[in-house]
Amino acid sequence: MRVPTRLAVQQSERRTSPERRESPEPSPDAMLDRSARAVRVRWQNARYRMAMVRDANTGALMGFVRRSGATVATGGRNVEVVFSDGVRSAVQR
Repeated sequence: MRVPTRLAVQQSERRTSPERRESPEPSPDAMLDRSARAVRVRWQNARYRMAMVRDANTGALMGFVRRSGATVATGGRNVEVVFSDGVRSAVQR
């Protein structure tokens, strides 16, 4: 016996579980101290163990920061910093 596709889709939609809502991720409380050629990355939240500094325009990797207070050479470019706990990430521009 054939079941019309629309009926099968409607029935499967009814069986799906409600959408799971996750709590918002805690902010890394980051401070970016910018100079003409570098950026110092500082953050307070111990949840994020690492930060990745990228060129904000091209996405090119500029460096990894493992300790709060480390400096990355930027050549004067705008940066975005991605903080990661190994599973989730938060972005600061």
